[in-house]
Amino acid sequence: MATSTAALANLALRYLGDSTRLLDLTTETTAAAKVCNEFLPRAITETLRAYAWRFARIQAELTLVETVDTTDTRLEWLYGFRLPEDCLQPLRLLNGWINAPLEYQIPFETRKSSADAEWDSGTTYDLGDYAKVTAGPVITWYRALVTSVALAPASNPTEWASITGVPPLLVYCNFDTALLEYTQAVSDVRAFPDDFDNAVAARLAYYIAPIITKGSNDLGDKAAQSWQFLIGQAEAVDANAQQRHPEPMSSFEAERHTGFRG
Repeated sequence: MATSTAALANLALRYLGDSTRLLDLTTETTAAAKVCNEFLPRAITETLRAYAWRFARIQAELTLVETVDTTDTRLEWLYGFRLPEDCLQPLRLLNGWINAPLEYQIPFETRKSSADAEWDSGTTYDLGDYAKVTAGPVITWYRALVTSVALAPASNPTEWASITGVPPLLVYCNFDTALLEYTQAVSDVRAFPDDFDNAVAARLAYYIAPIITKGSNDLGDKAAQSWQFLIGQAEAVDANAQQRHPEPMSSFEAERHTGFRG
């Protein structure tokens, strides 16, 4: 497994036939170091999201932040939950049981909140809540940095942090309590297994190929194909590292087994 970001960058360079050896992406100023440093976070994020890697899977109870009109039968979802701060990709939603068989998994959807409300001076906010402030044509979103904050976002930077874009999506389902299994945003490369290292390096090679190879995309295209292959290989390996809950026995099978015991 890689011990540093430079080790991952060097592996990507080898995909492109480049023998450059980088020692520290944060301090080196070569063109190879700069382009690797720019695209490595994207390569890691995309590879994490491409597959439910076991080393990055985690479970967490969700915080309910939105209750839709439960009397409106036209609505598909009734409850909205905040995604965990480190969630990259939701995988499955469970009704309070981590090792739940398939029949206990909850249908869900991630999407933008339907409650796109402005900052409310009469409301207290919890850590991780978002508030929208409109000043003329400018809309700014803020994230609460502490629990039970009731101070205006724009004038209280210790309680609020402005964010780029809009708040993350919410998880919607029809249960008022839920446990989410998800892919965590893992940034420490020392936690990456070898197969993940190889996939990240292939993805990084795809991005940096035009600069490293002086405009030729052939090796970059091969790296992209390698990335797809490595993701598929990880799925195959992972399939052999688990035992799924058996499917419920049909009434016909149950009757047949009962007959055998008799």
